[in-house]
Amino acid sequence: DAVRSAGGTYAIFWQHVAARNDLTPTSWYALDNACMKRSTTFASAPGLGPVGRAWLSQEPGLIADVRAAESEAFDRRLLAAHFGIRSIAFVPSGVGERVCRAV
Repeated sequence: DAVRSAGGTYAIFWQHVAARNDLTPTSWYALDNACMKRSTTFASAPGLGPVGRAWLSQEPGLIADVRAAESEAFDRRLLAAHFGIRSIAFVPSGVGERVCRAV
């Protein structure tokens, strides 16, 4: 399993829904479903937030320390911090989000 072997706790695949012009979580993997249930209630607009920027630019992104991220830059910051998420990488191609918890 790629997520687990990379030290990740969860991964989300965000897909662009043209009818709404947003990015919506369509599949995921998680060790802890509590965080995932909340995280998948969010959507992102192309170009906004780290998911939207990765999708629009087709460039990877990284939030090295979720606790230090500005709320305007990452709307799920408080949720991630609550569940002990430390770092999040955003990988374009749809948009894949891979996460590492604090150690």
